[in-house]
This record gives sequence, C-alpha cells and structure tokens, in this order.
Amino acid sequence: MATEYQMRSHKSVSRVLNYAVSVIPRNKILFGFQIYARDWVVPHVRGQVAETFSHQEAIRRAVKYNVEIKYDKVTESPFYRYTDQNGKNHEVWFEDARSAQAKFNTVKDYNLRGISYWVLGYPYSQNWALLESNFNIVKESD
Repeated sequence: MATEYQMRSHKSVSRVLNYAVSVIPRNKILFGFQIYARDWVVPHVRGQVAETFSHQEAIRRAVKYNVEIKYDKVTESPFYRYTDQNGKNHEVWFEDARSAQAKFNTVKDYNLRGISYWVLGYPYSQNWALLESNFNIVKESD
C-alpha cells in the first residue's frame, strides 16, 4: 500500500507534467528516470540519506532477508520491507520491467520527447531491451 507521501509524489508528477506541457513544447520535455534502488532505514529521520545500489542488489537483499517483493499500483514501483541483522527496519524501492514500462507509457501518453537517465553506473539489462522495444533510441552529443 502506498504511503501518503508516495501518493502525493505520484500526483505531483502528474501536476508537474500537466503544467509543463501547457507552457513548454512537448518535444522539448524529457522524463527523468533513475535506474537504481534506494534503501531507507525506517522510520525516517530528517537528514538521513538512503543507501543507493543496483536493481540486482535490491533483488539479492530481498532474497537474503526472505521477504516478498510487492508492487505498489499507485506509484507503479516495486518495493519491500525487511529487518536487518541489527534489528533496524528498512524499506527498499527500485525499478523493474513493470515500473519501467509504466514510466515509458507516461512518456508516450504525454507525447514527450523521451526519457533521460542519470546514474548510469548501475547495471539494469531489462531496461535497455524494454527501452528499445518502446522508443527509437537517439544518442545526442554536445
């Protein structure tokens, strides 16, 4: 189940896109997309930074802690919760093929220019095959 923050965040994306397409030509808008996982210690403490790692590491941790990976339909993202060996509770959010397709569909629904990635150092092979099946890939140089 999505938290209140996640539901507000999802609605915020829609509000931002609705506004953006009203004042910026759609062919100039790129949808930002991260291909890494985030692991937060919960409850969250202000100033606390989440650990960042690869999609494969997210799955490895779910297996290690024997927890079910759930899929949040509001944010269209997979997540899970676990308790580490020190008794600290964690919540992990990451991307998978379903969530990537949801983001790609948003780009198509809004008729945006495309997807823009950051932090490309984390391997995520599913993404590249899915990306190629959804879009014409163009490498732009400076």
